[in-house]
Amino acid sequence: VGSFSNKPLSPKKTQKDSYLKALAGDPLSAFGGIVAFNQKLTSETAKMLIKNFYEVIAAPGFEKDAIKILQTKKNFFVKNLSKYLFQIY
Repeated sequence: VGSFSNKPLSPKKTQKDSYLKALAGDPLSAFGGIVAFNQKLTSETAKMLIKNFYEVIAAPGFEKDAIKILQTKKNFFVKNLSKYLFQIY
């Protein structure tokens, strides 16, 4: 989970832990929102994402199993951002 400043909003050892920490910050406002990641979405994190309602899930890539897990939910938009990303120095 990251921000446009290229600094993580919720740095943790695993992507799932970062997501859960960010969600704990304001779970009510997260409902129906956008979740964006700065790394390939893991299947472990995908399992956590489908427990809530989001309109958009964006990441620079998705594990194959993560896509299968996300496809079990309806009415949301998954966006692969890999072709839009660039490195800022």
